[in-house]
Amino acid sequence: MKPFDHPWLACTFSLLLLIGLPGCITSGFEIGGSGAVFIPEMSGDLGLESTVGGVFADVDLNQFGLEERDNVPYARVWGSALGLNVWASGFQYEEDGRGTLNVGFGDLVAGVPVNAEMELTTAQAGFTFPLIDLAGVRLAPGVGVDYFDLNMVVDQPTVSLREEIDTQGPIPLLFLEGSFDPPVVPLILEARVGAIAGTYGDIDGKVIDAEATLSFNLLDPLEVFAGYRLLRFDVDGTTDGQDFSGDILLDGFIFGGSLRF
Repeated sequence: MKPFDHPWLACTFSLLLLIGLPGCITSGFEIGGSGAVFIPEMSGDLGLESTVGGVFADVDLNQFGLEERDNVPYARVWGSALGLNVWASGFQYEEDGRGTLNVGFGDLVAGVPVNAEMELTTAQAGFTFPLIDLAGVRLAPGVGVDYFDLNMVVDQPTVSLREEIDTQGPIPLLFLEGSFDPPVVPLILEARVGAIAGTYGDIDGKVIDAEATLSFNLLDPLEVFAGYRLLRFDVDGTTDGQDFSGDILLDGFIFGGSLRF
C-alpha cells in the first residue's frame, strides 16, 4: 500500500509545494515535543462476515462491553523551518469487555456471552505549507499519513468459538492546519484536520483525524495545554478472507505539557 498510488494525491502534493513556497522564504525555525494523557472513548459498530459468507449485520460496540473511557499516554514532536511544519504523534488504545450479542458476529452466535479485547495503535506524520501567515494567524494545507494497527479478538468460551479482526497499514490524508498566536497574550490556539476517502490496500471508506489544542506559556520553553482529539473510521475491509465493516469513533480530551524552542 503506497500513499501516492492515486495520481490525484501526487498532483495535490505538487500544488501544495507551489502554493507554500512564498511563505517558506520568510518564516523562522522552531522545534518541540509534548507528553500528554489522552482520555478517549470508543463508540460505533463493527460487522464481520461468517466463514461461509453471506449478508452480515453490524454490532454495536456496547454489546462487546467496549465503550469505556480510558487514559492512555500520548506523544507528539514537531518542527518548523522556512515555513514548513513537520510533525509526528502517536498513541495506543487498549480495552477489554464482556457482553452479549444481539446478532451474529462472524461465526459467533447471538444470545451467548462474549469476551472481547481491542487494541488500536495509531501513528501520524505529516507536513504543511503556509497559505496565510500574517499577524499571528496561520493557515496551511498539507499532506500526511496515518498508520493504524487494529486488532480485535472476540470469543465465546461456552461454545468454544473465536473471531478476530486484524488489519493494519498506512492511509494518506489531506490536511488543513490553522493557528492563532496573539503577540501580547501567552496563548496559542492550534487546530489540524486530516481527511481522505478512497480505497487503500484492503480498506475502503472514509477516515477523519482532527485535533485542537490551547497552549499556555508558563515559562519559556515550558507550556501546558488542553485539547481534543477525534479519529473516525467509516470503512469496509477484509481480514483473513472474511469481509468486515466498521463505523468507529475514538475521541476524547488531551491534557499535557510541551517544550517549545
